Amino acid sequence: MAVETGDAAEDAGGLVELARLEALRRVALGAAHTLNNALTGALGELAFLRDERKDDPSVVEACEAIARELERCVRAAAALQPARPARGLGAVDLVRAARDAAARLRPVLGRRAALEITAPDDLVLVEADAGDLDLLVVLLIQAGVERAGRAARLALAVERAPDGGPQLALAASAPAAEPGAAQTPGGGSGALARALRALALCCGGRFAEGSSPQGGWRAEVSLRAAR
Repeated sequence: MAVETGDAAEDAGGLVELARLEALRRVALGAAHTLNNALTGALGELAFLRDERKDDPSVVEACEAIARELERCVRAAAALQPARPARGLGAVDLVRAARDAAARLRPVLGRRAALEITAPDDLVLVEADAGDLDLLVVLLIQAGVERAGRAARLALAVERAPDGGPQLALAASAPAAEPGAAQTPGGGSGALARALRALALCCGGRFAEGSSPQGGWRAEVSLRAAR
């Protein structure tokens, strides 16, 4: 499927990338909180205006249209906030992490994108930091959108790697009528690939990407089973 992106030299660089990611995550978290507060305040003012001008259909219609867009922005800001804070290495359920991240991202992916998830009913415990694992899933889905375009068909799966260990995989493809989508491995942001490699390394695993058997892009993150 894929060519593994990572060796001893890249691992050292991955730790530097991880430090940058942590700094960026803290800034993004603060910005998301600030943005959420501002959007909530704007929604409150909009509701006040709508009630005050409820006899004017054009004003009511405009307020409702603006409110829908503001509510979409609120969901987007919420998606930036990690579901679980960083707490250090421990046993984390990969199935729950994948499902939680997918549920947060679905409302902000856009109407044209489709995200499906396949996972076992049982727990799949991996040794990872909960915050790092949450961010890894979010960035993996974002990488799929970058590779396949805004109308991406994304299939996220919790599965077994060839060596029997736990693995998170994402296949991304674009409709044939999507001319701007990347159809070959390696498209999209190199920074995302470096971030995913660094996060996988932090969790004791590996990140690899390449072509999927059905065409399009596929990425795999092998992780270490919790003891």
